[in-house]
Amino acid sequence: MRTYDLIGSNAEEMFRDYITNVIQINGSRIDDTFRNGEIIKIENGVQFQALLASGHSVGHCIFYNRKYKLAYLADIDLSAFGPWYGAKDCNLLDFENSIEMVKNLALETIVTGHSGLFRGSELIKAKLEQYKNVIYHRDELILSYFSENEPLTVGDLFKKKLIYHSYGGFGDFIPIMERTMIKKHFEKFLMQEIITKKDNGYLLA
Repeated sequence: MRTYDLIGSNAEEMFRDYITNVIQINGSRIDDTFRNGEIIKIENGVQFQALLASGHSVGHCIFYNRKYKLAYLADIDLSAFGPWYGAKDCNLLDFENSIEMVKNLALETIVTGHSGLFRGSELIKAKLEQYKNVIYHRDELILSYFSENEPLTVGDLFKKKLIYHSYGGFGDFIPIMERTMIKKHFEKFLMQEIITKKDNGYLLA
């Protein structure tokens, strides 16, 4: 709840019910841990390599089988919802680097956390590039609101529905995610020295 910045928000009760009663993650048992690059053996001698692919979250991983040119990409999910980085531990530059890392793997089949299965190396690379370009499109859209004279804040933008045009059944939750995602663009722009802090807001550098 703290990671999603939901404590004290209108979405807190709804989301607590969702994670407890819908996806039922409370009390999940941890059987073991693994490190980046570790080989995990499963049935019939099949092995997957755990690869850190942070950005969506600080510890987000994918699982790669070199022999079968197969990977489970988890939340590099290629969905129409687009790259999601709405929690405090998300990092846009890491997300972009992780997508590039996946593009450079020898892949013929991928399975995603939300969009099912894709086959064919060229299709996979095209889908990954399209997915990453969503971030760049959002960059351009958010940057278009900046000026060299009038300081801009995250609060000035997050109700404009720049990322999610409809909040659907998660009406109290999605605006909070949108605010965090816009903040992640601000953080990226600061790291790239595209914007600079001025009073309580930010200007084009």
